[in-house]
Amino acid sequence: MKLQHLGLLKQNTEDWPLEKDWITETPVSIPLFPDVKVPFMVDHSDYGGIYNQKQTDNAIQNLFEYSESLKKEIEQTTYTQWIDFNNAVGYLETLKVYKSANDAPKWMTSAIKQMEPLIHLTSQEKIWEHIFLYEVVITKDRYLNDKDIYVKLLMNCRWAEEHGLQIILKNGNKLVRVSEIDGNLFD
Repeated sequence: MKLQHLGLLKQNTEDWPLEKDWITETPVSIPLFPDVKVPFMVDHSDYGGIYNQKQTDNAIQNLFEYSESLKKEIEQTTYTQWIDFNNAVGYLETLKVYKSANDAPKWMTSAIKQMEPLIHLTSQEKIWEHIFLYEVVITKDRYLNDKDIYVKLLMNCRWAEEHGLQIILKNGNKLVRVSEIDGNLFD
């Protein structure tokens, strides 16, 4: 398979015959994360439906030509997700408790180092310092059979190391969801 913005993709046969995904032969950087190159995967499984190559190329082009308003919406929604997570879990409060401990055990010292950068996550513009893209997945809604293409930005993030973070973009240019990585396109 060859796509306009990604070039040649190769079939990923690791999960064959269950999944018939295609992956980029070489990692690619995207403007939202210009300093990192990541693999792109096109989820082309039988239950994912047949892809319209032009529509897929358009979604990828939209991702490459994102608007500043989309970037701001991603920042705001992701920052809100961080605030909600911290309010629910008490991440920063835990950090204060750990830092006040006398003779902290090694695991606590390690946790402090890991958590400390989040003290500086005080505005939505700083969100990019705390999320780390590792893969882009192009997919479709497997259940509703709609015709849209969805771009999933999968990343690690400092506050949800166990579940990571996903940003879902409909047709590559409309924010649908920011959440932990759970495989769902919608809430």
